[in-house]
Amino acid sequence: MIMDCSNKRVSLIIPIYNGTEYIERLHKQIMNQTYSNIEIVLVDDGSKDDSYNKLTEVFSEVKDMMSVNVIYQENAGQGAARNAGLKAATGEYIVFVDQDDYIEPDYIEQLVNANSKDEFDIVLSGYKRVDENQKVLLYVSLKDYEWCKFMNITPWGKLYKRSFIENNNIEFLPVPLGEDIYFNINCYLHTDNIKCIEYVGYSWLDNQSSVSNTMYQQVNEKVNLKLLYERMDQIDTEYNWRLNQYYQYFFLKTVLFHVLTATKATEYSKLVAYKDEMFNWMNNKMLMVEKNKLVGLFNPKGERASIRFVVCVYMILRKMNLENRFLRMLCKKV
Repeated sequence: MIMDCSNKRVSLIIPIYNGTEYIERLHKQIMNQTYSNIEIVLVDDGSKDDSYNKLTEVFSEVKDMMSVNVIYQENAGQGAARNAGLKAATGEYIVFVDQDDYIEPDYIEQLVNANSKDEFDIVLSGYKRVDENQKVLLYVSLKDYEWCKFMNITPWGKLYKRSFIENNNIEFLPVPLGEDIYFNINCYLHTDNIKCIEYVGYSWLDNQSSVSNTMYQQVNEKVNLKLLYERMDQIDTEYNWRLNQYYQYFFLKTVLFHVLTATKATEYSKLVAYKDEMFNWMNNKMLMVEKNKLVGLFNPKGERASIRFVVCVYMILRKMNLENRFLRMLCKKV
């Protein structure tokens, strides 16, 4: 049953790449939404399969009920596809969904209702990480803590005011790693009008063959957080994140988890060089980053205990000059 809780139009932006197998499922999920004032913006990012024709065919019947815009562009990456979607969007609100993920029937309704007074630039919700059989691997519900906006740094799981994005010229960065981090940190630097809600209606598919998963497991000239961090450095003209404990912790945690994940497919010597490069960059840009007061077993509030434990233990090993020995043990390519 479709309900109208608001007259606000929501632009639902979905980048597609070789997504033929997901298109009918996407169609069904959108048609089952309890919120009807939706503009569907589908961006085919140069798929090599029949995605564009499939999109046109499957969503043609929706045009009598919802606005549908199917866009094709030459392959330029997910960030560029989302930017194309933003340029085409006309709704008051923006919601992103990835092609292989799942949304609950009341997903858009819940996000819109959370901003019923239209006072927030961004509404953040939690998420589930699920496997191919929709078995829940991880459940993340957000609380009203400062740190919680960093617990979901992806574009999905959120409702954005389109005017806020446009007025601040916020867009995704065309880099292989972290284009979504750039987008959301840029958003956070421009507003404090952010609301976190406990609702969880988005399921992130743990797709081990996805481009993002395979890319994150390596380090090379293109897959390098320094490319991202240097671009983020350019937008931090007021030193908002470089001096902020929460931003520092997020940058530190992101580096540590990239280093640890990259032990699966990166040579030890290359990994250590990358790790040293990133720590040198952070120490140069962020005062006292290695003495961040949030590093510990009980902070930051809202973060999962397992994440806090990993960050805390790694930094203890670093202080004891044992981190390289630890990384050598983990690396599959010594």
